[in-house]
Amino acid sequence: MIRAFMFDLDGTLIDENYVMSKKTIDALKRLKEKGYLMVANSGRPVFLSDYVSDPTLGENFFEYVYGNNGSEYKDNLTGKFELLKYLKSDEIRKIVKLFEDDMFVCGVYEPGEVNRILIDRNTDEPQFIDWYKARGLKVETIDFETNEKDYAKIICLHKKETYDEAMKYIACHQADYFKAVPSSIYAIELVPNGVSKATAVEHFMNQTGIKAGEIIAFGDSGNDMPMLELVHGVIMGNASEENKEKIKEKTLSVKEDGIYDYLKKNGYLD
Repeated sequence: MIRAFMFDLDGTLIDENYVMSKKTIDALKRLKEKGYLMVANSGRPVFLSDYVSDPTLGENFFEYVYGNNGSEYKDNLTGKFELLKYLKSDEIRKIVKLFEDDMFVCGVYEPGEVNRILIDRNTDEPQFIDWYKARGLKVETIDFETNEKDYAKIICLHKKETYDEAMKYIACHQADYFKAVPSSIYAIELVPNGVSKATAVEHFMNQTGIKAGEIIAFGDSGNDMPMLELVHGVIMGNASEENKEKIKEKTLSVKEDGIYDYLKKNGYLD
């Protein structure tokens, strides 16, 4: 018996224009009304889950939110926020030094804070500005050389035209205390080793007693694969061919209302 639904956000619930369709909103409302536990498991920080919620619902869609690829957790029923794993301050300084390249803008989110990103340098690149605006972010600069704080992850923004080049650069600049997780055509996330969306699933199961076979999860990107492989995973039609080969069960793309279509066809909205 399915007891919980888990969702990636970008490319799964919301499209490339950061819009959630009316059918997707309807599907989430109906699942919630039926008493299923609703979980967000995103590369975004937890506060940005609120940014994609439907104000007409009067509350967040999700009881539980995992952000930064499993590095942080919020229980929306109690308001409890917890940083599960993080990059230490000295590791942050080392990483930013590694990625001092004009191709990247490196940024961090303050744990638990809303709508603020700290970046290593300002830029007037339109793609970066659009990325900030789409997330409702206030942008401030930070001197990472003097940083003494721990953070859940570092975001390396790059132009979508330089995606392949960015991936090659990162492959040549790895270290044993972090791993690179592609989250979109604009961003590669550097997270602590030993953390992923699968570790978020494991934390959720420990918190609730729900088993892997009682969870259906939806996703589309490389950072979703650990989550989709651990539970009953469904991959979106807009995923890459490489990722679609890894997951047996598929649905339509986010633009084609893949969430609604799968849930309707399988009787979860009846």
